Amino acid sequence: MFDKLLSSIVEDIAVEGRKGCNLDKLWSFIENSGQTYISQTIDEGCTPLAFKLDDKYKSYLWPYISKLNGLLFSLVHTFIYIYID
Repeated sequence: MFDKLLSSIVEDIAVEGRKGCNLDKLWSFIENSGQTYISQTIDEGCTPLAFKLDDKYKSYLWPYISKLNGLLFSLVHTFIYIYID
């Protein structure tokens, strides 16, 4: 799941275009990708799990996200924008 989540982040940011996205949008992409993955992998009749993206999980993910190939990070007017290189 983790590899799929990380690759989906790059794809989602790429769809945003050359200006990329801000950090809030990035977390939204991750939350949506995680929930989609969970809903696609559960067995029929099972109660779906919730993908909770709290501050602890964000802290866990950040080192991996910050090292993804093709992403550039910058601070612009107090927003963090993420670009595809």
